Amino acid sequence: MRKSSVFYGGIISLLVAVIVAAWWYKNSTAPESDFKLEDGYSVVITGDSLSFNSFEFDSFEPLAPADYAYKNPYGLASWGHMTRDTLYSSADGFRLGDTLSYEVTKGVTPHRNVNGLYGSPFNGRMRTYLVPNKDSVITIKGVGGDYPGVARLMFFTGASDFTNIAKFDIYSNGVYQRTVSLKGDDNFYRGRYQLNVDGIPVEAGGSVVIKNIVPASNDGSPAAVQIVGVSLTQPSVHMTGHGMWTSQQVLDDFDNMVGQYKPDLVFYQIGANDIGLNIPVATFKANLELFVQKVRALKPSAKIVLITATPSKYHPNRTDAAGYLNAAQQVSQQYDCKLVDLYELLSGLDPAKWRHDDVHASIEGGQLIYDEIRKKAFPGVKLGSGYKPDARYQVDREPR
Repeated sequence: MRKSSVFYGGIISLLVAVIVAAWWYKNSTAPESDFKLEDGYSVVITGDSLSFNSFEFDSFEPLAPADYAYKNPYGLASWGHMTRDTLYSSADGFRLGDTLSYEVTKGVTPHRNVNGLYGSPFNGRMRTYLVPNKDSVITIKGVGGDYPGVARLMFFTGASDFTNIAKFDIYSNGVYQRTVSLKGDDNFYRGRYQLNVDGIPVEAGGSVVIKNIVPASNDGSPAAVQIVGVSLTQPSVHMTGHGMWTSQQVLDDFDNMVGQYKPDLVFYQIGANDIGLNIPVATFKANLELFVQKVRALKPSAKIVLITATPSKYHPNRTDAAGYLNAAQQVSQQYDCKLVDLYELLSGLDPAKWRHDDVHASIEGGQLIYDEIRKKAFPGVKLGSGYKPDARYQVDREPR
């Protein structure tokens, strides 16, 4: 009996050791999410036109693919836009505007969102109210989480040619907190973009009250309040790519495109124009290396995701761009960056299934790229409030 007990005890100990080892291996080698959304966490999505890809999108206003990302509509469905909205929607306590509970005074009426296709984030899933006078009140119910804390309120701004832009006061816990104007800066996204109002204290399960709502134009028209959503964590995401630029031009504009935001996480897609202009591979590599060094000089702990160019009509095969791809791989390894190789992802596919023109992705291609970047950079992300990072959903969505 004693020998049998020792034998079975040994077997059990061995099984426990195997299970523990398997658990450790699985968890130590499993994909790791490369960000932790904390208050003040800063993200930059930058590079050339591929990073925001304002092609193949019907828009209520002209697109500017050869300019900055922030000169284009805010709600396009490129991989960059879907990544931005994914990060916002994964924040603690995030809920979209059309899922929140509201209480409004008489005369305040819901209105169809007025920004047009691609004008707003999260596939247009806001709640818009038209407010007739300053005695009207909008209460956003249950903003607070399980414990007292601070909230972010996300609104959508209006361009200066939109006469219904609202100005109002925010109250929480029965106390005045802040006065907010939804008049956007026309230098960014033509005045229409997500305005994050941070640091609003809320009790557990508490509500936020919007009062003294008037049109900023003060012309007597109804004021439009467009509510994108709320969250209890307050990251910031900045899209700063510039069409037609090379790695050198990004370096020349680094402070504007990256430096001012002191990012914790950078997505950098570059190389299409370097390859197209036959910039020497050594120069491209040196520029890429300097970019990474400048980011880490701002914040040594910054995480960087390098994203290659897509296979183009003129350089369709991996061998055509091998020097540039190898340079990106070498820099990523040397500086502990993640690398998303789009030649590896796309070069075996029929261009008709993913490419819009000679180099830029179609809407379907943008979805493929987003899915790959999400898998490589933040595989464990959990989206809140039913947001669907789906370019086709954005394109085909019904008006709300």
